[in-house]
Amino acid sequence: MNGRRWVSAPRALWVGVAALLLGGCAGGGEGPSDAGPFGSRSDTLEATLRSLGGTAATGTVRVAQTAKGTSLSVYFVNVNPGRYRVAIHAQGNCTSPNGFSAGAPWVPPGANGPLVIEFAVDQGGSATLSQNVPGLTLTGASGVSGRSAVIHEGGTGTLEAVPDRPNNRVACGVFGPVLRYF
Repeated sequence: MNGRRWVSAPRALWVGVAALLLGGCAGGGEGPSDAGPFGSRSDTLEATLRSLGGTAATGTVRVAQTAKGTSLSVYFVNVNPGRYRVAIHAQGNCTSPNGFSAGAPWVPPGANGPLVIEFAVDQGGSATLSQNVPGLTLTGASGVSGRSAVIHEGGTGTLEAVPDRPNNRVACGVFGPVLRYF
């Protein structure tokens, strides 16, 4: 056939995917790229929330180093309207059904108490929040790396939990790198 070689559609698809993975997405620039073909954001940590205590709650809590300091952002859905609190907890563990494994609320060095931020969930069952948090970092003694973000129902009440007993913890996620896929 006049010297041309035809490539099957599945093979062409795999070649295209491999080129994207190996070449990355040049020019998109969401931040510095780290190791691996997928990379991760070195200026942000994220806790992907999973539901606790039978709720349907999901979302994310992100902590990012910005030019203006450290920003904490919450995206939270599938819950009843009302007041909630996000607290950073000492342990990076969300395996227990009631969130007890996340440990006690974490008190950053030099702080008078745990880092707790109150927010409201709207009638549609979702909330978004973003605010600067002075003194908070990604790593080190004042960092969130290796800790959990726990969402507590109610604007007041205890932040503590007892094993195998219902409490006000409705979602939990462990802070880790934000993966970039392309």
